[in-house]
Amino acid sequence: MTSTAASPKVYVHPGCTVRHRSWNTHTACRLPRNIWVMGEGPIALLAWCDVLTISLHPDRETAQGAREWIDKTGCGHACVRHHDIVDLREATS
Repeated sequence: MTSTAASPKVYVHPGCTVRHRSWNTHTACRLPRNIWVMGEGPIALLAWCDVLTISLHPDRETAQGAREWIDKTGCGHACVRHHDIVDLREATS
């Protein structure tokens, strides 16, 4: 018996001709001024303090928990509490 694996999801965004196979590569392309993108998922937590860092999450609740944590503790030495949550699925439509 042979099984066929499902094709990987492909994400596109306006102005880009590349077909990204993960939210991580999609986000790195869409926001190229970041210094790192970690995680996987369609919900992005953007930390705009000093330099842009991005953590990806599977759902809004997880991202909100991470945002509450860094709002409380700071995201780094130059944290000014400028943290946003973006649903990449909505941002690409």
